[in-house]
Amino acid sequence: MNKKLQKSSNIRIMSSNIWGNCSKETPIATRDDKIALVYRKYLPDVIGMQECSPKARAQELNLWRLIQDQYSEVPAVPSNELKNNYTSVVYRTDKFNLIDFGWSYYSGLNDKGSKSLTWCVLENKKTKKQFLFFNTHYYWTGDEPGKLARIENTKEFLTIFKEIYGKYKLPAFFTGDFNCRSDEPPIQALIAEDFVESRTNAKIRTSKYRSHHKYPTYYPEEGTYHDGVVPNLEPERSIDHIFTYGHVETLTYHTVIDPESLEASDHCPIYIDAKI
Repeated sequence: MNKKLQKSSNIRIMSSNIWGNCSKETPIATRDDKIALVYRKYLPDVIGMQECSPKARAQELNLWRLIQDQYSEVPAVPSNELKNNYTSVVYRTDKFNLIDFGWSYYSGLNDKGSKSLTWCVLENKKTKKQFLFFNTHYYWTGDEPGKLARIENTKEFLTIFKEIYGKYKLPAFFTGDFNCRSDEPPIQALIAEDFVESRTNAKIRTSKYRSHHKYPTYYPEEGTYHDGVVPNLEPERSIDHIFTYGHVETLTYHTVIDPESLEASDHCPIYIDAKI
């Protein structure tokens, strides 16, 4: 599935963990270039990114510069210690106007201040239709404190969402690395509040793969990454999700397993085509 299948009246939403929260010994190298190629191939209208670390942003030709001819970043103002937005949102500047935006930091367990929420209101320049977009990254550990932290992440998100939705009452999308499966409490709490999971609700699901996989291998003699591993055929174990809320019809759901995707991160980008 590629940009040719995206009708002009539809909207393409992507979620993408770029693996920016890596050790000092782990280079970004060509990973930015590879994920930029994925974005250019599929041309999502809006991308919710995770792990947008200071390290990732410090590259001389970082991901945002590589796509700046087509995308603008929502200029959120973070209040974490590093004043860095780890949950970046970018949108197609040729198609949308930015109407409003905001950023929130999750309380409780929060490694590097990276677990946060970025939101915005976008307006289609041609149709004048508006929609809400939220992007997040939940806490990650599999122990009991980590599980409780993710439940609290959802509670905090819902508080913020209800306030913003109450103001705008627009169709909404919610992307992110939730670090938990659909059958776990944080996701079930969203579904109980009428959020619809695209992976199970889409009319056409073109991928049977889960969203996360093994890290690609870095080859220092070449200065690049290879050997990206195709994820298991376990879509129900995915920890990356796209939700919709309100009057949204999800047409397709897709997990990107292109070589460039597998060699850029330990998460595959996922995207949907939808009507609002």
